[in-house]
This record gives sequence, C-alpha cells and structure tokens, in this order.
Amino acid sequence: MAGNEFTVVQERSGGDVVLVLDGEMDMTSAPVVEAAVDEVAQNGADSLSFDLSSVGFIDSSGLRSLLLARQRFGDRNDSVTLRSPQHSTVRLLEVAGVLDHFTIEPKD
Repeated sequence: MAGNEFTVVQERSGGDVVLVLDGEMDMTSAPVVEAAVDEVAQNGADSLSFDLSSVGFIDSSGLRSLLLARQRFGDRNDSVTLRSPQHSTVRLLEVAGVLDHFTIEPKD
C-alpha cells in the first residue's frame, strides 16, 4: 500500500457485519471508519466486528473511532469485536483502559 491509502471493505452475513480495515487508523482515516460505522448502523446490523489484521498503527483518532462504534452498537449486542489486532493495538487499548470494552479475537 503506497502513501496514506486506507480502505474499508464491508462484509455482511445476515445481520452481522465485518469492516475489514487496511492501512493506518489516524486523523485522516478516522472519518472514513466513522462513516462506515454510521452506514452499518443505519442499515440495521445486529453486530459489528472490525478485522484489524492489516492495521499496523492506531492513534488517538483511530481509538476514538473504535470507541464511537462501541457506543453506537452498545445497545444492540454486548460488544464490538476486534479481530486479529496487532500487539500494539491491544497494548494501546490496555493503556487507555478500554480493552474490556471490546471482544478480542486473536490471530489464528
């Protein structure tokens, strides 16, 4: 991936949605993630997961996007799932004190 490209691909299975993120989650890409979450919520998804296997960096803006998603989907299910996060992402969530706000599915 060249430069600051960031992509979000939506995978849907019934009411379950996975947003597959690729790139760095920062102040530039956070609005893209938030728009995708808004679309998923407006379309009536029952649950939301993020595939973070291709996200190598998350700053405070990216963290905010994940927390907003958790807030948005908090009434629909117990948690938002983060799939295959990098160690640095898990550490960021720990340091921020919000790791328990998410279900973590580690890499296989």
